[in-house]
Amino acid sequence: MRTSNQSSSCMPRLLIWLQVIASVEGIIQASGKAMVLELIQQYLDPAHVDQSQSPCPLAFLVTDVANREADVRSTYGKAFKKAATPLDAQMAEDFADSRNRSLALLAMMIGGVAIARAVDDKASNNHCLRLAMQSGVRWLNDCMPIWLQ
Repeated sequence: MRTSNQSSSCMPRLLIWLQVIASVEGIIQASGKAMVLELIQQYLDPAHVDQSQSPCPLAFLVTDVANREADVRSTYGKAFKKAATPLDAQMAEDFADSRNRSLALLAMMIGGVAIARAVDDKASNNHCLRLAMQSGVRWLNDCMPIWLQ
């Protein structure tokens, strides 16, 4: 089991990744729903998931953080909420519930990547990614599941 110091050593990398997410508006040449759609497609792309050099810490650490100290879980929670902010900003014009949608989309994206990385069957992980991407597109096209509204 890792100590608190070892667990928190992943936090600087998480913060760097959050800066990348926060500046996504400058990386992706789109805005509004189009930007969010492009982000979903890039994040859930199998090439991104297969990337072992610098995996997204929100997906990479999700199961590990759940078993850590309260301060580590609190930091992860703040990072998750902060990562949803650019999505929220891009969807605010189209949806009154943009914050809820951004949190739901981010959770779905992180979960999709985490599961795809955990499954050793390439066909299954690609299928999982496709389903997550289809769900994200539907959510952007105002088809949020009733239980999320």
